[in-house]
Amino acid sequence: MNSTSTILRRVLLAITFLLLVLAAAPTILLGQPAGEVVKPIQEKAHDKAYIIKVTGEVDDIMLRSIQRRSDIAIRGGASLIIYDIDSPGGIVYSCLEITRITRTQAVPVVAWVHPRAFSCAAMIALSCNQVVVAKDSKLGDCAPIAVNPDEGSVSPIPPTERAKFNSPVLEDFRASSVKTPTRAGFDPNLAYAMVEVEREVDRFTNKLTGEVKIVADPAEKQKLLNEEITPPDGKKIKPWLLDKDQIDGKNSLLIADAKEALEMKLAQAKVDNIEELRAVLNIRSEPVILDYTYAEHFARWLGQGWVRWLLFFLMLIFAWAEFSHPGTLFGGIAAMVCLVLLVAAPYMAGIAQAWEIGIIVLGLAIVIIDLVFAGGIGLAAIPGFLLMAVGIIGTFVPAEPGGGWIPHLPQTYAMLQQGMSAVIFGTIAAIGAFFIMAKYLYMTPGFRRLQLKPAQATAKVPIQDASEAPATDAVFAGALGRATTPLRPAGKARFGDHLIDVVTEGQFIDSGETIVVLEATTARVLVKPYTSQSTGSATGSP
Repeated sequence: MNSTSTILRRVLLAITFLLLVLAAAPTILLGQPAGEVVKPIQEKAHDKAYIIKVTGEVDDIMLRSIQRRSDIAIRGGASLIIYDIDSPGGIVYSCLEITRITRTQAVPVVAWVHPRAFSCAAMIALSCNQVVVAKDSKLGDCAPIAVNPDEGSVSPIPPTERAKFNSPVLEDFRASSVKTPTRAGFDPNLAYAMVEVEREVDRFTNKLTGEVKIVADPAEKQKLLNEEITPPDGKKIKPWLLDKDQIDGKNSLLIADAKEALEMKLAQAKVDNIEELRAVLNIRSEPVILDYTYAEHFARWLGQGWVRWLLFFLMLIFAWAEFSHPGTLFGGIAAMVCLVLLVAAPYMAGIAQAWEIGIIVLGLAIVIIDLVFAGGIGLAAIPGFLLMAVGIIGTFVPAEPGGGWIPHLPQTYAMLQQGMSAVIFGTIAAIGAFFIMAKYLYMTPGFRRLQLKPAQATAKVPIQDASEAPATDAVFAGALGRATTPLRPAGKARFGDHLIDVVTEGQFIDSGETIVVLEATTARVLVKPYTSQSTGSATGSP
């Protein structure tokens, strides 16, 4: 009897354990709560899927990166591509090209809003064949006018101009909303509510069936309100009730959370991790994740406002070092590198345009011509500096939807102000740095050979033999030296035992010729060819 009871207890424990395992299986295998069945939204099973990270601002860097990574996925045999989206939006023109590529992709593309897709990023998400959303995701707010940076509110613009800005966005949503055998489709009016402030979105509930409809089309709203049915008792009723709380009012843009996106059928499933993603999309193997390359991350880093300000500041510092100590080449090369990086980042991002770069190149050419033919920076270089400043400010300002030269959007004005601030305050900071460097550069290890120590105020006995004097006494107005390199117009010259960077007034002097100092300061040593009539008080030995 005891043995029989023991066997029964063991059987019952085994059955209980088995039931617990079966109950927990959905959670263990699919990452879902026990009892919740995951229904795949992709009928076809996918042996190979690629996840493309779509993070940060939408720009040409993202566009080219998505193109590159999509090509890698297709060549790698992908049967499904997933955009893992976390973006605040960005440049409309770049976004329109991304959505075009997405809609014409060789394999299905699914958007995973994880966790936000605002503005242009919402356009990218809805251009995909299907959309899945994370638990705390947000989707919407696609109006080009977006937010006033000063007040944090939606900025009103004239109806004609607003229509011009909104038209390409609305047309893109219309193209993405079309339902096909491989595309889920959606009500375009809901997407339009993300663009048009005056469009309202309401929730209707059927009091007989409990069905919920979210509607943005005014005609459909009126149809639901007027609809009547006759139940078996013969008394007509209106089954649809309008919720008091609107999803989106007439003074805001639609932003849907995960629950609302599912109710609106803008999204087809909720997914919070890779395991759930695999189950929902019917993926048999671990997806391959394709992120941005280091070069793409670096290009985006260069586009940050503070980095661009720093590049402009360093460009001025290095240019000053080259102009004040010609012949070293390091300052000139470093200044050119800073200029290239300053312009390359916005150009790669699609913000800078060819005409802005052309203005910068033209201004730089004017400055170089003045330097070469005038022997220094003079009044002729001022137009060149102004053109460069205008071009650099222009690289901060993106093109507006619809084109045009006059800015209308508050974001455009904000970027214009950012560009002007970078140029103005960068120049002021550089001037302060010039003063400090001109006064103390000679004390810096490694740079003291570039600059003479300031002359002492105490009177000194005139030095007749430069080879016996320190550099601060060997190089002075009237001192003789010999060019050790061609001066075209800058180069090096020897004064006694001291090799000094010098510059002429514009003349070219061959190596080995005798020169006389016209001016010696901490900033530069100005010389000219020596003749017996050059100076009546020349001293030192060439």
